[in-house]
Amino acid sequence: MGFPYKSYHLDYDAAAKKSFFLLTAALAAIRIHNRESDHPSKALTQFVSLGGPGYDRRNGLDEDTLMLRFWFWMLALALMTTQAQTPTPPETLTRAIEALNAQLGTRYLSADFSAITWTEMQFSDSSLGCPQPGLMYLQVITPGYQFTLTVDGKSYDVRTNRQGTTAVVCGAPALGNPNTINPSTVTRLIDAGQLGIAEPLIGNLAWAGQTLILARDPNGILLYPTGTETTLPEVIAPETAIRVLATFTDEQDRVYLAFGTTDGTISYQLITPVSEKPISWQTEQPIHVLALGTNLIASGTSSGVQLWDPTTGDLLGEIPTPFEVTALALSEQAGELSLAIGLITGAIERYQVTFEPEITIEALEPLEGHEQAISDLAFALDGAILVSGSSDGTARVWDLLGFISPVVLSTPENTPMNQIAINYAGDLLLLGDDSGQIHVWSLIAPSDPQLIQTFPAHGVAIVGLAFAPDDTLIVSGGSDGIIRLWGLGASVEQGAITR
Repeated sequence: MGFPYKSYHLDYDAAAKKSFFLLTAALAAIRIHNRESDHPSKALTQFVSLGGPGYDRRNGLDEDTLMLRFWFWMLALALMTTQAQTPTPPETLTRAIEALNAQLGTRYLSADFSAITWTEMQFSDSSLGCPQPGLMYLQVITPGYQFTLTVDGKSYDVRTNRQGTTAVVCGAPALGNPNTINPSTVTRLIDAGQLGIAEPLIGNLAWAGQTLILARDPNGILLYPTGTETTLPEVIAPETAIRVLATFTDEQDRVYLAFGTTDGTISYQLITPVSEKPISWQTEQPIHVLALGTNLIASGTSSGVQLWDPTTGDLLGEIPTPFEVTALALSEQAGELSLAIGLITGAIERYQVTFEPEITIEALEPLEGHEQAISDLAFALDGAILVSGSSDGTARVWDLLGFISPVVLSTPENTPMNQIAINYAGDLLLLGDDSGQIHVWSLIAPSDPQLIQTFPAHGVAIVGLAFAPDDTLIVSGGSDGIIRLWGLGASVEQGAITR
């Protein structure tokens, strides 16, 4: 467990009640004084001056004036004393709040808590007194803090080490639903099967609903059903070669597919079940990347981004860019759409798109830091976190709410990061690189991601990476056309595709 040696307490409710009581008493006394004074408009000024009403230079202050002045100076003294005695929380309080927000899926600030208690601790090992199953810890005395954070009538036990590099919410339930991965228990990824489609993969792959979706060269989109014994996929075969694809799942779990071909055609269709014929329209430039939302398709080209109505093929708007677009990501929250655009230079442009009463496109502050082309972008489900991967061998975690600074993720080899996947709960990040390795990171605390595991998934570049919808499996695709399924812990057998 650990040994406490100093405790502190901030009770904002109690402090507020104390100040309110003293202030009310003082104001009541002053009101009485105003009512009885011959000059009410001057009462307060006279009250705090040396020669107020009732002052007699021969006999000194009368009893009423003395009492009023007593209340006034008691109020001032109480407020100054309360402020002087309020302890300053350690810097790791911010880290503790971040960990609690990640656990609860909230965005609490320090001012939202009605009481904050912390105790300086000497924990007996690096688990901070909250060991997680399947993990090993350094058996050394670890200085740190135990916080009790009270908000909305509930108290939470959150612990950090002294440096703030580790934070854990003790006694909290696992994140998300029962099928959601808890990164603290992830110790290995196991190969649960593979598919060989002979031809190289084109663009990204996706796992939407009960369908694994991937595009192959020279042309054709394969729709593999999962959770059944069937291994023969349905095939969508346009007349020209497919270059990119994107998927979107709506609130009724209907899956929509958009894909672009080498001649600049964009097609859109419902795939669960497969509709008879896609809606298609011709664009003026080859499509490099696609992103799909509820009622919008974004296509990236060498000179900008076009926004399309997927049901009609009408052009809704254009965003010119100074350089080639290499990655796109969309996030929809409360009727607004956030669009991230990755450029070949390493810059990331951001826009907010609204549709009522008419479509408007507002430029947001760009994100800078990468030195080479952006290869992939991914939003966490709530839209507050964006992860970028680059050919410069790094990935970056961006907090779009501005609470934390960007965090750089890298490997010793600085291998280009090709693919990004974030699970539904938003607490697990996958990075697929050019050498065929997958890097698994915990995002429980976005300000301090922890590398859980790196393993060789393919002998060639990873060109596709996705979580299964229930977060129990991972699918990865290599440039050689091999698709591998990876199970986490006890979920290895669930949903595996067999040949």
